[in-house]
Amino acid sequence: MVRRDPDNLEEYIAIDGHNLIAVKDLLKESIEVYVAEHEDDFIFGEGEAIEKRNKDLKDKFNFALSENRRIEKEGVLDFSSLKKSMSI
Repeated sequence: MVRRDPDNLEEYIAIDGHNLIAVKDLLKESIEVYVAEHEDDFIFGEGEAIEKRNKDLKDKFNFALSENRRIEKEGVLDFSSLKKSMSI
């Protein structure tokens, strides 16, 4: 799951699935992601596990944006710059 960067609507910020997105990027493979438009976007279904997952995704919606701003200050702008900083 990703969200748009409100300062640059052509950029996306990962909310969940970072590892899969990073591996697909490393292998230069495409990946289909869900673009959450607001913090109340959720997974459909019933049960305690789904409720917990939806709460987690809601909490991560805004945290992902603030965390992205923090790591941008360290020079990590995307997965490609992260790979370069790690010498991958």
